[in-house]
Amino acid sequence: MSDELRPGPEHVILVETEGDTWLLQGEDHAEELLSGEGPYPKPVFSVRFFCRRSLARFLDPHGADTSGLWQINPAVIARLEAEGVICPMAGPEAG
Repeated sequence: MSDELRPGPEHVILVETEGDTWLLQGEDHAEELLSGEGPYPKPVFSVRFFCRRSLARFLDPHGADTSGLWQINPAVIARLEAEGVICPMAGPEAG
């Protein structure tokens, strides 16, 4: 088994840029994630983008944009970080 963590279809994946965070994958676990009550897959992967344009370029080929995603309250992100369940990942920076 590889020591490297890789998100799969069962994981919660967030996308983040410029202080804002959205739920990209794992909507089935949103209630538990937001409330902190009940089980949800851990770690929670957070793909961090340099700017909104890079995030938009990443989402566009998949027919998505942030207007169709759930935005996550900064207090929830702070709780997840304090609990140590967020696994940060650098997003692919489109040129």
